[in-house]
Amino acid sequence: MPVDIIDLSRLIGAIVLLIVPGYLWSFLFLENITRLERIVFGFVLTLSMFILAFFAFDLILNIPITQNKTVLLYAVYAGVILFLFVVSIIKKGIPHQTKQFFSTIKALIKQPKQTLTTNKTVQILLLLIGILIFAAYMGFLPHLKDGYFLPFHVDEWIHWTYGKSLMESGSTAFINPYLGHSITQSLEPGFNYITASMSWLTGVSFNTMFVFMPAIITMLASLTAFTLGNRHKRPFGLEAALCIAVIPTTCRMMGPSFFVPVATGLFLLVFLLWFLQLQKPLPLTLLVPVGLWVIFLIHPPTALAGIIITFIYAIMLLLDKEFKQSAIHTIYALLPIGGAFLLSARWKYSLQQVIDAFFGGKYFLDYNLPQIWVSFEQMGLVIWILAVIGVYFALSKGKTIICTIGLSALAFISLIGLYDKLGYGLPIMYERSFMYLFLMICLLAGWGLSEFRRSITELTLDYLPIKQVKIKYTNLVKYIGFLVPVVAFIILASTTLPAHNDIPYYHMINESDYESFTWINENIDNYRNSTHPYNRAAVDPFKASPFSAITRLYIVSSTMHPIPGYKYHQEVSAFLDNGCIDTSFLEKYDVSVVYNKQCNNENLTMIYPNVYLYAGLHEK
Repeated sequence: MPVDIIDLSRLIGAIVLLIVPGYLWSFLFLENITRLERIVFGFVLTLSMFILAFFAFDLILNIPITQNKTVLLYAVYAGVILFLFVVSIIKKGIPHQTKQFFSTIKALIKQPKQTLTTNKTVQILLLLIGILIFAAYMGFLPHLKDGYFLPFHVDEWIHWTYGKSLMESGSTAFINPYLGHSITQSLEPGFNYITASMSWLTGVSFNTMFVFMPAIITMLASLTAFTLGNRHKRPFGLEAALCIAVIPTTCRMMGPSFFVPVATGLFLLVFLLWFLQLQKPLPLTLLVPVGLWVIFLIHPPTALAGIIITFIYAIMLLLDKEFKQSAIHTIYALLPIGGAFLLSARWKYSLQQVIDAFFGGKYFLDYNLPQIWVSFEQMGLVIWILAVIGVYFALSKGKTIICTIGLSALAFISLIGLYDKLGYGLPIMYERSFMYLFLMICLLAGWGLSEFRRSITELTLDYLPIKQVKIKYTNLVKYIGFLVPVVAFIILASTTLPAHNDIPYYHMINESDYESFTWINENIDNYRNSTHPYNRAAVDPFKASPFSAITRLYIVSSTMHPIPGYKYHQEVSAFLDNGCIDTSFLEKYDVSVVYNKQCNNENLTMIYPNVYLYAGLHEK
């Protein structure tokens, strides 16, 4: 399936549209952050603006969300800051960071060799670019190795379905898009707001979004890890950016190579850690509970992980005798929990599950999912070894944020153990905690690698016997310190790439199915009239989720999550396997569209390869 370059350009344009106004707003909120930090902050700020605005329209005011409202909201948001920015330039001139950036670019063009050899900032930036390319590659790896440019996971197809339903209905409470009756409320509306706003702003197709966004999100997570590490007194930005790129993606635990809420949540957890350690005025700390609420709207389990991280950070502040800050962050960690109960009218059943889980209630869901098998090779043994080294240095040299990362890893291990050994907790928190644990392990590995490199350099210099020799070989020793992460990268890449390549992924549909489903979506209206809506189909229950996502038709049964009409799947399969000859089945389930390789029913009319219409017996 060839990549649509124009559509990919639209996706890149959507990312730029999200970053630029937020980047400019960052100058009003935060003065002493770097340009790269402004990029990350800008992206998250604009994303949060859309999510919170849509949440207010949708779930509080019951105002339908439309494309026109989205464009107007963005125009106001971007227009205000552009106006303020122009006024600021007129009054104060171009910001110092911008002048410095253009000066560096000018020097790089005029004297590239000298700039590359003497300017440490440029050297770090070039290394970072290489790491970000590696991160994007790792995020896109499943599609490359399979040569498959469609979404893999059923959850991706579900969010495709829900995103389209939001765009059609103007709300995240819509008629069940699979069965066509009763109201379904998305439990992760924030993620659906993201897909809808990006599509409305640029016209990017959902397929391009779901295939390429994982690489972009992985790259942004790596960039955020760099900003997190570089803000530490003992910088470990490059190492953190590198290590975080190897978090595995599996069909059970999911991960960064799928465009799903938990993958977006992993990126936001790194951002949360960056924001927590930021030196900021007290009023700006209010963005912590706001950010946790945004994460909750995107993916509630990740919000719980964020609350755990924030609470642990508050404990670390208490140990550092920062009593006021500790109390504030403790309150901030609790605020989103109270906010969640404001939605209890819509999410009553789900919230009751959470409440019961704290008192030992058990919920068992059987979707015939594979067992979770944790393999150390998936992230590479070197990551785990470096993480252990990171724990040692965290205890000896780590500050508040490093200790927070280490204790957070321990907290997620505890959540996994409680469910696995005692059956205590929620299944989804057990499954997703593996992802949160991997995230913390990778950050610890980055810290461990940087400290190991520094230790090698310092020990080598200490053991050089003569002062003159030390002076002579200082630069050489520094190069040895530089070689440590290079060797680590080579080992990391050579061990994790084969492991990631060995991870299996299922394909719900093939390219031919996708083309047929797309044709139905684009042409079915030509066959509809007042008496023939052609809105319900019989399709292989395994393919029903992507079928409904792409065609926007209702189905009879699906065997994949959320398994609508599951009890009918054997009847549907029997009908299709027998050549669709049972007309009574069509009448019983009000089926008017059939997708099957072969149909031997004279009451069916083929309108496209494998696509048949049933007008009814009275038409014959």
